[in-house]
Amino acid sequence: MFRTLLVTLLITSFQVTYAVDSWFEHTIIDNISAEGLYTSDINSDGFIDIITGSDSLIVCINNGDNTFNTHYFSINEGNIYLITSLATADLDSDGDLDIIVVSEYIEDTLIWMENTDNGFLKHSVDNDMQYYYVTVYDIDNDYDMDIITFGSQSHIWFNDNATFTSSLVGNNLGIAYDADIDDYDNDSDLDIVVLTFDNIIMFSNTGNNIYNQGIIDTAEPFQGFWSIESGRINDDLKPDIVVSSNSEIKWYDVYQDTIYSNNIYQLNNYDDISLSIIDMDYDDDSDIICAFKLSNKLLWLENTNDNLWSTHLIGLNETTQNIFGSSVKSEQFDVDPDVEVVLALSSKIVWYDYNDYPLIITPIVTNIPPAGGSILYSLSLVNPTLTAQFGINYWTSITLPNGNTLSPIVTATFNIGRYRTIIIDQLYQNVPSFAPSGTYVHTSNVGYYPESLLNASFEFTKN
Repeated sequence: MFRTLLVTLLITSFQVTYAVDSWFEHTIIDNISAEGLYTSDINSDGFIDIITGSDSLIVCINNGDNTFNTHYFSINEGNIYLITSLATADLDSDGDLDIIVVSEYIEDTLIWMENTDNGFLKHSVDNDMQYYYVTVYDIDNDYDMDIITFGSQSHIWFNDNATFTSSLVGNNLGIAYDADIDDYDNDSDLDIVVLTFDNIIMFSNTGNNIYNQGIIDTAEPFQGFWSIESGRINDDLKPDIVVSSNSEIKWYDVYQDTIYSNNIYQLNNYDDISLSIIDMDYDDDSDIICAFKLSNKLLWLENTNDNLWSTHLIGLNETTQNIFGSSVKSEQFDVDPDVEVVLALSSKIVWYDYNDYPLIITPIVTNIPPAGGSILYSLSLVNPTLTAQFGINYWTSITLPNGNTLSPIVTATFNIGRYRTIIIDQLYQNVPSFAPSGTYVHTSNVGYYPESLLNASFEFTKN
């Protein structure tokens, strides 16, 4: 009945029911354990590049054709160096992006790499403090991008023609390893939210870069916070705060002087969850990309309405490598309009490209004579994942001219390998002579019968 050439498709079962999408995995760089994953158009060619590093700075230039050229730049020749965080900005106002690097090691803990025609030129900013996170904003509105660093303290390094002066924001009540900046209280200046293992801390800008410190939330006993991002979760046009801990993902709505917390996703087991916020489906609200380090899974939490979320598995069930560190980003890497996801694994960096058409059926014969006959169609299924699945069901259903549905009509079961495509170029379904005349709908289903996870349909006519 079926002439199968290559067999596989994307079907995954987990603790919750996932919407089944199809993602292709592309390797950017192999044989590396990288921290400080950052995305930016470093060479101003219109394509998003990837900046990362470990003991050296690594710049992966996007060629725009799903390939990257990788360049290595030494930071501390002959000495141990570990990059903990990266950012990019035009610090010297020469029209190209420079790279800011921080480290927890005592030499050159804060540097910026000037983007020149001959590569990157290192400039040391600080050697005294240990830093775990860095970001850039024009805090003082002077059209120079300032550097904000985070460790046991939060500092703003005000930029005056690429000369930097430090200003203490406040003590972080622990080691801060993630932060975000936005106008959370809607008073037209930038506030800073800092994440430590135990606390979410708000530094509210009261004007002239004077900050009031307050605690938004404290971690539950034996748990800790892991990642923080800002986004527009609801429709009030103000920035919200999204935070992951070892047991859940929550968002915080800042309304005047009150902050309300809302649950997004609850875990059954402890995990380390990295976040990236972007509007994946272009519906004018923020979705959440989540990388689960301990359970090795990657999810897209689709924001369908205020605090209502649909869960999608991205690219894999469980990787053959561990998700590494706090490294997940979402950007538009190629020329299609979809948003892609870049992820650091234990020994490589990959990106996932969304495939809008995991199941395609193409009708060939759709007009049946009064004496009866067969409809004819082709079918293809795509799976770009690393994980084989077993016991996948295929079945068809027919919607009659009177609106009633007959199911299942044709059935089959597959064992499905990884990185394969099923191509069935001729599939027949009999329509008997006594079938009433009119318009019918054929539907092909893939899933675990009777639960259809993928389906596609076409109309045919019986004369």
